[in-house]
Amino acid sequence: MYDPYLAHYGVKGMKWGVRRHRDDVVIRKGRKIQRISTSTESDKRSDRKTAYTSYLRSDRKKYANEFAKNLKSGKVINDPNSSGAKDNVYKITYRSKNDLVSPSLKRRIEYRNNVLSGKNGDKIRKEMGNTLKDWSPAFYGHYSDKELQREIGGYDDLTKQRLFGLTVSRSSSVRNAYISEIAKHGYNSVVDDADSMGYAKSALIVLDRYKDLEYKNVKKIL
Repeated sequence: MYDPYLAHYGVKGMKWGVRRHRDDVVIRKGRKIQRISTSTESDKRSDRKTAYTSYLRSDRKKYANEFAKNLKSGKVINDPNSSGAKDNVYKITYRSKNDLVSPSLKRRIEYRNNVLSGKNGDKIRKEMGNTLKDWSPAFYGHYSDKELQREIGGYDDLTKQRLFGLTVSRSSSVRNAYISEIAKHGYNSVVDDADSMGYAKSALIVLDRYKDLEYKNVKKIL
């Protein structure tokens, strides 16, 4: 009943001036949304509105087991703040208050390119290179910045998108630039390409958890 689908028409409730494209990824209102965190993340608002979440049953199970164990031990490789074991890990359950609409892969690649061609493009490309060095220092550690840029430039679009997704998860400045670009086109969520192209089937970044998610409960799992 709540399975995601590919939309080929306007989204119910869309506002005038907000254009929806073919193949948007739509998660219907009322869907169970899960987040694994070292914080209970109650209704108390924080500066960070975005939330990395999962909604498919298989993904929710995997995050609540494998990811939670890695988070507990401080082995989440794409999180620079995860070093060191954590005291507690929690499973937070939300319900989507509105349809969650993410741009298609084609649009996400387009918006990534928009960010990279913006005024901070050089800085973001450098951060993508640093992400590669952190992710695999044995392989990429000896590369100079210019060599890394040439290396990244030779990757296919899907690999570039996943690397960009990793950089988004690690860098608040890159995340803010990308989220701003996504929101500008009328979307309230975006597929997490870092996880969805390998670890998960379809992970999702919700742009404003306070607007589009209803906090239901929290459970300590580790």
